[in-house]
Amino acid sequence: MKLSLKHKTIVLIVSIAGVLALSMITLSKSVMRSALNEEYEDKSKSIASAAATMIDIEDAELLINDVRSRFDTYGIPVTSEQWGSEELNAYLSAYADIEQQDAYLRVRSVLKKIQDASQIKSLYIAFTDEPTHSMVYVVDAAEEDYCAPGMIDRLKEESELVFSSPSDGIPPFITETEEYGALMTAGAPIIGSQGDVIGYVLADISMEEVQARQDAVLPLITGVILMLGLVLAVLASGAVETMLVNPINQLSKAASLYRDDPSIRGHAFDNLSIETGDELQVLAESMKGMEETITDHAHRLTEIHEELDETRTLATKDGLTGIRNKMAYEQELPRLERQIAEGTARFGIAMIDLNYLKRTNDTYGHDMGDESLKAVCRIICSIFMHSPVFRFGGDEFVVLLEHSDYDQIDELTAIFEDVIRLSEHDETAAPWERVSASIGHALYDPKRDHKVEDVFRRADQAMYEHKVAMKSVREN
Repeated sequence: MKLSLKHKTIVLIVSIAGVLALSMITLSKSVMRSALNEEYEDKSKSIASAAATMIDIEDAELLINDVRSRFDTYGIPVTSEQWGSEELNAYLSAYADIEQQDAYLRVRSVLKKIQDASQIKSLYIAFTDEPTHSMVYVVDAAEEDYCAPGMIDRLKEESELVFSSPSDGIPPFITETEEYGALMTAGAPIIGSQGDVIGYVLADISMEEVQARQDAVLPLITGVILMLGLVLAVLASGAVETMLVNPINQLSKAASLYRDDPSIRGHAFDNLSIETGDELQVLAESMKGMEETITDHAHRLTEIHEELDETRTLATKDGLTGIRNKMAYEQELPRLERQIAEGTARFGIAMIDLNYLKRTNDTYGHDMGDESLKAVCRIICSIFMHSPVFRFGGDEFVVLLEHSDYDQIDELTAIFEDVIRLSEHDETAAPWERVSASIGHALYDPKRDHKVEDVFRRADQAMYEHKVAMKSVREN
């Protein structure tokens, strides 16, 4: 029995519809996967970056240097692929005591809190070793099957960009194993005390939710596409081009552009104009909704990350001089108090007060007074280059003496007084630029200082005595 042209058309249309349906389902899955991967890349980078700013850098640097030293000494490392082997156990025994160190426990506690709050698979610290193309674990916050200090993993090829651009962090990559499934990983750099990259905080995010979200949306898309086949079967051949082929071509082109051209993502489906009044229009609206949802998620993650960075910066930054403010100083106190309690404290405080600010304000105006504050701030920062400088407000500045500045405080104080003396008598400078300032300092002494405030008071008293002495010299 021969089929009529009508039936042939219906069979052809149904066949074409079936092929297009499968193509759209595959393409939609690819588009969703790509968009969700980008979302998870941003999420992993954001969590890793936040963790890198929240850990104690001194603790992290201590641990990284310790593990790196042992790693360089041990010789040929053993990879995590040899889990449970005698070779691996013998290798890890060289690092066993690290997990008992207070610095390790503190850093791991912070990482564990961030990991639990973010509901991610794992958060850990590692450093990279270019000769072996490896990543060496230092601290892992995972509860089960965690990687002990000294364990290494071979870096994926795409992650080796970190050796040419260490400050950009470890680029996001996906790994899939039977034990952990699919994981999205990205690493943010840890900046050491010398201003260089010493290691990375890496975040592992399980991508099971990606598959779940795909599975939730794909049945709707599949159902809509299959319904189109029934509609196409009853359409006349003359209406096929207008009512079916053109709309499907628009959707396919939009999906292809969305996949192949990152610059158009977020607008590929939004720019469609399909008003067929049938399932095709429903599909177009569904794709627009999907596109909008994915785009909103990506934008929101970006906004949250930017807001966190901006808020953190503004809250601890002095608006006039650009240095840290009193709030930033108070954030350092818990660390110093902890060091005092542990008997490891080694710091000092220098108090600096700008003289004659009121006279400058009254004579030349507050704008010129601000210039005097900026001028003395520049002098302080140029001399105490290895210690954080804080503006307490008004005409007071505080230097938290650490590192080489702690050891050379007497020499630095003398240099400061010489520079101030030259500034006061610099006839080539404007009056408000010829700044005068008093300085006093105190180093932590466990015999008489029980808390940071005791050191602060002694430094403030030393500064006041210097101010009185300066005034006496001028009067005589």
